[in-house]
Amino acid sequence: MNYKEVKNIVEPILQQQTLYQLNQVRVFVDNSLKNALTQDFKDEEDKSKYLVDTLFGIRDFVMTQ
Repeated sequence: MNYKEVKNIVEPILQQQTLYQLNQVRVFVDNSLKNALTQDFKDEEDKSKYLVDTLFGIRDFVMTQ
């Protein structure tokens, strides 16, 4: 086998829908992190709650897919 044949065998195959969904997760995470850094939270506990809610949002999205 040559290099191209081996590469084609082991290369992951992502469908267009999967790429779109991964991009949605990336955008959601990026926006959530930006909000966590720029919002004026009362204290660190509120910031932690926001980040935990973000993680639950990611979990829920993944579970529905």
